Amino acid sequence: MSKVEQLMNLQDAMNAVAAGKAWMDGVTEEGRVINWPRAINLELAELVESLNWKWWKSIDAESDIANARIEAVDVMHFVLSYNMEIMNNTDCLVSGDSVKEASSIMEDALAITNSVFNSKEKKVYDAESIAIAAEKLQRIAMTSKPTIIGDPDIGGPSRFLLLLNRTMFELALTLGMDFDDIFELYVQKNVLNMFRQANGYKSGTYIKIWKIKGEEQEDNVWLVRAADEIKASTEDISYDLLYAKLTEKYTENDFIAGV
Repeated sequence: MSKVEQLMNLQDAMNAVAAGKAWMDGVTEEGRVINWPRAINLELAELVESLNWKWWKSIDAESDIANARIEAVDVMHFVLSYNMEIMNNTDCLVSGDSVKEASSIMEDALAITNSVFNSKEKKVYDAESIAIAAEKLQRIAMTSKPTIIGDPDIGGPSRFLLLLNRTMFELALTLGMDFDDIFELYVQKNVLNMFRQANGYKSGTYIKIWKIKGEEQEDNVWLVRAADEIKASTEDISYDLLYAKLTEKYTENDFIAGV
């Protein structure tokens, strides 16, 4: 199984927990409408807020590239989901397996992106270039949903997803991330998302800011630290090991302990 398909399967499982097993139909088990383009748009706005692009405020501040990368991976969660939902609701399926066929389209987009950028040095671009790449992805994602007939401007579902995915990978490249980087950080964030769901995220009881040994940080920060601690002691940073490490840290949280 390719890494792209592994991500699709992880996302499918995550969405089944958060929205119900029939999430690809575009409605949660509670009857709420699922809007992936809106979710993509809002996460991209958070990514841009990590950058020092403002000319009227803190102009000498550094962009928070580490957080921008996490936000990009959050976007990837929604892009993966949108791929599967679109393929599930078209007549373009050949195999009848929307996960496999969505994976195939994303793999094609990755191959094209790599062929265009493979001679370029892996680097972090300036804040303006990253913001422009994010805004390009926003425009594409917010395009009216493609139908099986095909929009004259974006083509049918497969062509639309190819463009969407290529633009996602191009954004990652501006942040100095190749697909292996995306894969590693995605798996880590997927662990956190599953942990959140298991601890009241959907009901609103989950505490996102953890206070450990007097230090307050968002759970994203503690996730990265947990992964770093595991890497320091072993090369194996498995899903189960990271989940256990997060659980350990969460129990140390002063807010949970009532301190």
